[in-house]
Amino acid sequence: MTLPGPTSPGPFLLGIERRLPDKAAFDHVFAAPDLRLRRHPFSLLARRSTLESARLGLVIGKKHARRAVDRNRLRRILREQFRLSLLPCCDIIVMARPGAALAARDDLHEAAIWLFDQASKKIADAKPC
Repeated sequence: MTLPGPTSPGPFLLGIERRLPDKAAFDHVFAAPDLRLRRHPFSLLARRSTLESARLGLVIGKKHARRAVDRNRLRRILREQFRLSLLPCCDIIVMARPGAALAARDDLHEAAIWLFDQASKKIADAKPC
């Protein structure tokens, strides 16, 4: 059995085309976000784009999740909820806030679901791409 590589993502992986690729893409969203949302323990910034699908960028620093296992857990949860959500064309950055590493798994899932649902509603209500 061969594992999917970076060129052929499996059906449940978040492909490279759905991620913010570099610092310039992050800076573009940070410069003028169209939407700002907060739900403990995350903050979300979103900016509309002309691409066909939504892209995700994650900012999970050692300041809020000291252990690598905690940072990776936060990333997995956020990627999973992003993949399952139906977002219009936009670039999204999700940042961890203080206490993110200490939050229970159910609380993290609930917060991620709420953030992506609200972002989907508010971006869809705004002007089309």
